[in-house]
Amino acid sequence: MSWINLNNLLSKLNSRPEIKNNFQAQIIKKTLSGFGVEDLSLQQKKLFIKTRNPVVAQELSFKKEEIKKEINKRFNEEVIKEIIIKRV
Repeated sequence: MSWINLNNLLSKLNSRPEIKNNFQAQIIKKTLSGFGVEDLSLQQKKLFIKTRNPVVAQELSFKKEEIKKEINKRFNEEVIKEIIIKRV
């Protein structure tokens, strides 16, 4: 078994947008999992968040810009342009 350099791995990840997108979505999902979020997906720089709780939906709605800025800051690039919240 050979080891791969983390920088090489991240470089390869960046060269495959579909894998990178899925990776980013999983990190965001893990981060928001404790806040009453049922599911989320990231498609074409749009973050779709699903929740059953109307209070959570409203709170997320109020904080859309703050969430978007924080996520983009953490990834050091514009990962999200828009956040769409749906109650299920």
